[in-house]
Amino acid sequence: QGAPTADGAAARSAASTGAVLPGDPSPVVTSLVPYAFDLLDSRSGYPAGIRDPRWQQAVFGAGGDPELLHDAAAGAITRVCRELRAAGHTAGTGEARETLRVACDLARLRGLPAPGRGEILEAVTVVLGQGEPLGRGRALARALEVVLVGT
Repeated sequence: QGAPTADGAAARSAASTGAVLPGDPSPVVTSLVPYAFDLLDSRSGYPAGIRDPRWQQAVFGAGGDPELLHDAAAGAITRVCRELRAAGHTAGTGEARETLRVACDLARLRGLPAPGRGEILEAVTVVLGQGEPLGRGRALARALEVVLVGT
């Protein structure tokens, strides 16, 4: 019934209004809000969203280690090639390796320790896009969405 006081009135008053006194257990209301990477992407219409949340998670997980960032870039490029193959386009290990090489070269030219999102996008466009804005270009855009956004 609340904390003891000299006359007990304050404690009864606090208890009757639902106020929580120090030391009293308080009710906790918890809500779980489901989310998915594609909903967190800024292009989905979410005003506080970020670009390419799956890639951003990989960068965060690398913790600034250039070797881990390089590995994240290699993994992303490999998954893009896998998505392209699933869509019926050729994208083998040679293309994946060349895409990573171009991304790393761009990073070095820009004085970066490892390729980032921009270098990956440029390398993928140059090597895997093959100048085709329609068929292969659309398949590449879809593959990038799956890999970088996380749809």
